[in-house]
Amino acid sequence: MRYLLPCLCFWWLAAGVTAQTTDGDAAGQWKKLGKEFQQKRQFDSSTYYLRMALPLFKKAEKWDEYYWLQQDIAYNYLDQGQPEAGLRAVQAAVDDLESRPPADSQLTVVLGDLYRAKGVIYYESGHYREAKSAYEQGLEVYRRVLDEDNTRIGFTFNNLANVCYRDFRIKEAIDLYEKALAIKRKNLPADHPSVLSSLSGLANTYDLFGDFPKALAYHRQCYEAAKAKNSRADMATALGNMGLVYNHMGDFRSGLEYSEQSRLLTEALFGSKARQAALSWQVSGNAHYQLGDFEAALTCYQAILDAYDPREKGFFQEYANALINVGMTWRELKEFDKAVEAFKQALAYFKRVYPDENHVKIAEIYNNLGECLYDTGKPVEAKVFYRHALGINRRMQAQDNVEIIRACMRLAVAEPGLDSALFFVQQVLELTVPGFHPAGIQDNPDITGARWPDLLLQGLNQKAILARRKYQQSRDESWLDLAETAVRLSEKLAEAQLKNAGADDSKIAFFAHTGSLYAERLRIAGLLQKRPGGTANLADAWQTLERARSTVLLGKMNVRELMQLGGVPEADRDRYWSSSLKLAHLDQDLADGLLPDSTVRKMKEEQFALRQENDRIRDQLLKDYPGYKSLQNPEDPPSMKTAVAKILAPGELLVEYLFRDTSLFIFTADASRQTLHEIPFPQQLEDEVAGFRKELTDISGFINEPQKAFDAYIRRAYRLYALLIAPIEEEAGNKNVLIIPDGVLHRIPFEVLVTDTSGLGQKPDFRELPYFFRKRRVRYAASAAVLLQQLDQSGRRRGRGVLAAAPVYRPLAALEGIPATRAYNKLQPLPGAAEEARRVQAFFPGRILEGAACTERAFRDQAGQYAILHLATHAVVDEADPLRSFLALAAADDSLNEGYLYAWELANLDLSAQLAVLSACSTGEGKLTESEGLLSLGRAFTMAGVPSIVMSLWPVADATTSDLMTPFYQSLARGKPKDEALRAAKEQYLASADPLFAHPYYWAGFVLQGDPGPVKSGSAPARWWWMGLILVGVVGVVYWWRR
Repeated sequence: MRYLLPCLCFWWLAAGVTAQTTDGDAAGQWKKLGKEFQQKRQFDSSTYYLRMALPLFKKAEKWDEYYWLQQDIAYNYLDQGQPEAGLRAVQAAVDDLESRPPADSQLTVVLGDLYRAKGVIYYESGHYREAKSAYEQGLEVYRRVLDEDNTRIGFTFNNLANVCYRDFRIKEAIDLYEKALAIKRKNLPADHPSVLSSLSGLANTYDLFGDFPKALAYHRQCYEAAKAKNSRADMATALGNMGLVYNHMGDFRSGLEYSEQSRLLTEALFGSKARQAALSWQVSGNAHYQLGDFEAALTCYQAILDAYDPREKGFFQEYANALINVGMTWRELKEFDKAVEAFKQALAYFKRVYPDENHVKIAEIYNNLGECLYDTGKPVEAKVFYRHALGINRRMQAQDNVEIIRACMRLAVAEPGLDSALFFVQQVLELTVPGFHPAGIQDNPDITGARWPDLLLQGLNQKAILARRKYQQSRDESWLDLAETAVRLSEKLAEAQLKNAGADDSKIAFFAHTGSLYAERLRIAGLLQKRPGGTANLADAWQTLERARSTVLLGKMNVRELMQLGGVPEADRDRYWSSSLKLAHLDQDLADGLLPDSTVRKMKEEQFALRQENDRIRDQLLKDYPGYKSLQNPEDPPSMKTAVAKILAPGELLVEYLFRDTSLFIFTADASRQTLHEIPFPQQLEDEVAGFRKELTDISGFINEPQKAFDAYIRRAYRLYALLIAPIEEEAGNKNVLIIPDGVLHRIPFEVLVTDTSGLGQKPDFRELPYFFRKRRVRYAASAAVLLQQLDQSGRRRGRGVLAAAPVYRPLAALEGIPATRAYNKLQPLPGAAEEARRVQAFFPGRILEGAACTERAFRDQAGQYAILHLATHAVVDEADPLRSFLALAAADDSLNEGYLYAWELANLDLSAQLAVLSACSTGEGKLTESEGLLSLGRAFTMAGVPSIVMSLWPVADATTSDLMTPFYQSLARGKPKDEALRAAKEQYLASADPLFAHPYYWAGFVLQGDPGPVKSGSAPARWWWMGLILVGVVGVVYWWRR
């Protein structure tokens, strides 16, 4: 019965068709049915009906229709994932047509079409050389009978351009696309799909070439043409392609936004799981992948898999490509078994169609399988896959194809033999730079002529690594010279790429991905420091690291002030900030997640348009005001000599840490010398830091088992001291230290490491331990260049007095679904906050925002007038999105947004303060990033231009915080430097603390970052001194009596 209805339908159709009067008419009916099924992607049915039409066209001697039909059948085979069958079908038609007597011009055109169809099948199956040959044969045939500006010749130029693009022959591709576009524009409407195809091809080629402005310009032409004819599907494609360009530029935020707009258009047309949305999911996935958000990337790639049915033959390649992306993401997550499984699934799909393995994607899969083996410590097994991939690529691609260069690069890294590895490195350099033909290993290319700067960077860095290893084996100084030359060349390339990176996201990703370069630069500098004049090389290496480390931070610091100093008029500044704040509020509303879908869709469209406008304003300001551009993107960080002279006080040592590869680098500098120590990275270091944080913050262990907790603290604190400080004890002596931490070291206070284990087994008393800060003052900086700018900002601060904030909290009933509101409603009262604020005001005149009056609006309105900002508030940290961390202030009825002052709002305030004291809990906690360090609420004040920040690394009890802050402000009022004041406050606290409250949890969390200088005169007139001391005494008596 299941076959009865189809049979009846077929009988009815056959009867209808054969009733026609002529064979040609009957053939036309079968062809029409075949075309209809082809449009529905039901290729088996389409092929069946087209074959029914073939003999009828032949009998009617409609030869053009006869051969074009065979071309359609060949395309059906291709779309079914049977390219070999398609090639046989089209080749049979070519052979048949060529065996006939000289044909008329129409059949000559048909022959050209068949050659083009043959080229398309080769191209789609990854056989680019064969595709090029077939296209060129078709072009030769066309030229026998057609004018040079005929549309078919334009189509063929486009096909040849596609091959050149795939083979990375950029200039040829651009030339051919432009020829194709010129012909098409003569013969076709401006919005014809074929014209858009050439525009898109040009855009993609300029994108590959790295000329991103031209790529975006051509994609925008596609978008405008599609918009003019209201083709929302083509608009979505153009937006997705623009997202790809932004990803390649490193502007992943814009990539995500364009891909989201593309997806919104597509889903409105085809539904939420439409395969047409695959491009936008791909762009989003790539952006998340590059940003290191691998879970989000997996979600995007899974959406592509969900959009395709793997049983549907016509889409096997799209499905397999998504599996490759899934595998690459699992690899980044160190889930190697899952990664291998995804790669094997993708390989199985491709090998069903290409059992001879002649496809570039199969080579890509073998490379990825090799990467998994290499990452799991199996370089020998990895080499087998790399060589297999190289063999496929050499069969399929031109010898200077980028995939062959990448394969050589992988072998250069995996090859255990140094000489063999150097051979592959030289191949990379030779293939990457046209005209470079080295006579020997000592030769290096001209880096300005590189076709693939990123691969040249990798190649030169790997050459430096290998040459350094050769030196360490042989002690032949020529190898060390070669290593230095190679690493300096790679450094120049890296700096050029970093300078051109544009978006902050790009700079952050670039710094993360080139970590091994900076590590190698330091290693080689460390070896060279033993030579005469070697310290100069070490200083240069430090400057290179500083440039990379501070490039994003400097661009974000107090943009308002930079605009003013850079000559941007007030009207233009206001225009930019008005646009920025509108966008920020819109971002916040969308992030809260409480709006209906229809509103969200509209707001996202508004957000997209507003961000484009905001970017245009900013780009125009950078173009119109070179002074602002130079301040935001300084050409060079300070030299070592300048940095030491300006940022170090007499008797102070700079100590900078860097984690890269498998090493911890410790760099020290003072006025007399610089040193570098490389320490093998202990695998347990992160666990040690996490354990130390637990010892510091978990007071319950000390309460329940004091001796055990006391001894555990000493052991852990000393192990970290031995790792982090002992290697530089000679340099440190009794000097004060300025620490620039890296990675997890941002999360611990070095002050409370212990210098020996003499306290083990003694009566638990944290007051008597040999803390590191007993011998010296300790302060911190994000980077030397950032600290220099903070010192410069200190001289321009014009605020006076202190603004102290001490709010009260009441539950917020409105918008309980917002994460910030849920967090806010869990906050406990801070009974000591108001008392703390009053103690501060005893030493510095000013104003207290207390209780319900301490609202977000009140703080924003007044904060810009004061020299010191003291915030005795709660802080809520959002590690996923640091800009959504907030200081909790008093809630007000007149605005739903009152109550939480977000980090993004803080960063945009126009402040005049010399010092911000964030006695709120956890104000020094946040998300760790490679280039920006710890993104905390303290960092938000730095971005707003406050040069000195005192912040807490964990939640601290407000009662003991007040006891610590009193001596701190007392020392500040006496004109003491801030770092000295903080150290003295901790010493004084310990001297008077109860043994329980001497635990570091209560007092060690506060650290100073930035300018250590004293608060400038005028903020605390002398007459307030004695009044302050009297008031503190009175307040203390009252406080004691009430208890």
